[in-house]
Amino acid sequence: MKSDTIYIRALLTIVGVVAVLAFLFGRPSNPDRDLWLPSTFNPEPRGTKAIFVTLSEMGWPVARWQQSYADLSQTGTGNVMVFSRSGYGQREPFVANELNKLFAWIKEGNHFVVLGPISRYEDGAAILARSGYPLPQGFKPPTEGLFERGALLLQRDKRGSFDVLPPEGSPFFGKIKRLILERGDLLHKPPATGTVLFATPVANEPAVVRMPVGAGTVTFVSSPSVMDNGMLREADNLRFVLDVLRPEGPNKMPPHIWFEETHHGYRITYRASELLDLPGLRLAGLQILLGIMIFISSQMVRFGLIVPLPREQVRATMEFVSSMAKLYRRADLRDEVMHVLYEDTLQRVLKKLNMPENSSHDEISRLLGDAFPQLPRWKKIAQQFDNKGIYVEGLAPSGWMKVARELIAIKNAMI
Repeated sequence: MKSDTIYIRALLTIVGVVAVLAFLFGRPSNPDRDLWLPSTFNPEPRGTKAIFVTLSEMGWPVARWQQSYADLSQTGTGNVMVFSRSGYGQREPFVANELNKLFAWIKEGNHFVVLGPISRYEDGAAILARSGYPLPQGFKPPTEGLFERGALLLQRDKRGSFDVLPPEGSPFFGKIKRLILERGDLLHKPPATGTVLFATPVANEPAVVRMPVGAGTVTFVSSPSVMDNGMLREADNLRFVLDVLRPEGPNKMPPHIWFEETHHGYRITYRASELLDLPGLRLAGLQILLGIMIFISSQMVRFGLIVPLPREQVRATMEFVSSMAKLYRRADLRDEVMHVLYEDTLQRVLKKLNMPENSSHDEISRLLGDAFPQLPRWKKIAQQFDNKGIYVEGLAPSGWMKVARELIAIKNAMI
């Protein structure tokens, strides 16, 4: 029963370790054709693989961001990060620690482009607030749509769309005539520090807004469709995308342009410290702590306070060792062991040399020396056993051990 318990515990430990490693270092399967919206791996109408592959083939400094946000501080300034979120759901929300690192990076002089109805989500509202563009008082986000994997992707692209135009005062006014976006959640009116880049032609509702954040900027686009595979070729969408990826001017290419894939579920690093930022993990930790406190308090109520178990007076450890040493000295068997070894060796020597039992030490030593000159002298060893039973008394361990090794050498040679 005990061995079964040990086996079960070992098996559970192995399963737990494998689960943790799979969670920390797992990789998505078949990422080159992932249908998640709007991943740069997605070749379907609502994906963004076309713009990513095209810019890469044109030599633009584009890459997928799949690292921890702790690495942002080492990337320099003037960079652009593009983040898209579909109205059909999300995979990985931003946590507070990531937003702290992201906005510290933006304030140093980098640019963040956010596409999609982020006001529906808690982390999206936090991005708006940190950009100086908080949601209005009493704002109620629309109901999130349902996403059935592949159902909206593999059919004909029949979504509704509408035009947005650059108003006067927009840096795109007179350069880009119109964008075509999928119908979705329009942006609310920005504060005076923000700039409306595009708005609806009738109600003048903002569709693209840029906010300064420190030395950098955050650009909000109401729909991710502006650069997806199905809409990129419409109207002036491609020209707008190329301009928004160069926020410091068409003649200045950013050092890096990253398409954010970390929050689509693609991670190449996941630091253990980031786990502490997950609300669910913190709640689980508090629940475990509460359970331990309840268990301890209930035990105290039921059985009373924990007190040390009274023990009888025991003997000192050295007293026990001393008494055992005396017992071993009284029961010393070295003499008996050595005599058994000597008699066994003598019988083997006599048999090997074909000599009688009453042969003298001199005769045995002479014949043994002639046949095995490399062995110790027999006479010198045998004379030590003439006074039987007392010869090892008073000798150091090295003394009788030396005799034992010589007897064993002779005995082994007689085989």
